Amino acid sequence: MRVVTGSTSGPTSGPRPDPTALVAPTSGSPALCVGDWVVVEHHGPETLAVVEQLPRTSVLVRAGGTSGSPQLLAANVDTVVIALALDQEVDASLLERFLAATWNSGAEPHVLVTKADLGDETSIAAVEAVARSSGPGVPITVASTRSGQGMDELGALFGPGRTGTLVGRSGAGKSSVINALVGSAELAVAEVRESDGKGRHTTSWRELVALPTGGALIDSPGIRSLALWLDTGGIDATFPDIVELSDQCRFSDCSHASEPDCAVREAIASGALEERRLMSYEKLLAEADVLVGRQRDRPDRR
Repeated sequence: MRVVTGSTSGPTSGPRPDPTALVAPTSGSPALCVGDWVVVEHHGPETLAVVEQLPRTSVLVRAGGTSGSPQLLAANVDTVVIALALDQEVDASLLERFLAATWNSGAEPHVLVTKADLGDETSIAAVEAVARSSGPGVPITVASTRSGQGMDELGALFGPGRTGTLVGRSGAGKSSVINALVGSAELAVAEVRESDGKGRHTTSWRELVALPTGGALIDSPGIRSLALWLDTGGIDATFPDIVELSDQCRFSDCSHASEPDCAVREAIASGALEERRLMSYEKLLAEADVLVGRQRDRPDRR
């Protein structure tokens, strides 16, 4: 059996999932999240008890709370689709965080520019430019649920046995995209507020939805910020340009501050690399170092 729903941390709104679809772990079972494959036993008409959790092929995780403990977002996902709405300002640093978390999870990222019908070629090209600079080599699909643009291309990613999850800010149109792929109003949606362009958190839990293509997509609540739970591998995969430039610096331990013959600083000076991108890279590395320290100091690790 596959775990198809999962609650979020914090308050939720709207109708709750059908209790019979929820999986109740037995005492001592590992933490479960939507997308997990499990073996269950029936314990009454509305209760399923987990007796075995199958090994994961991937797991998308973020750090939750002040303790930085892991919060599982989705398991056994092949592709993480990062939604960027054309009617919202693109946050390049947040996109880089999503990319780093995706690479670290074991899945592959795919950027989806939604609501293409609300813009023109110039505005679409501007969003694509940010996506390309933040995620070199990451595929991009431009889509509109109203016109149908890009929907066949997106659906083709999730053939039989393929699973994806949609992540992004509230109001990015994630639920509308899944509804369009399914061909029905499977998930509730709400209009974005005109006053600030923000969504209203229609989705308040994570839910796996079967697609006519034979695959599945996980819808999830909007994320305003993303505290990472990862190592430097996911960060380096997100910033291959900086990693490559660092290898060309005179000093192997170059801090890219004031050292002579720093290839990173030279790239910034020439306009080949954004200063913002270097700052984002260094910030994520610092967060990873803090996370390693927290895990080393946890009482249960001693």
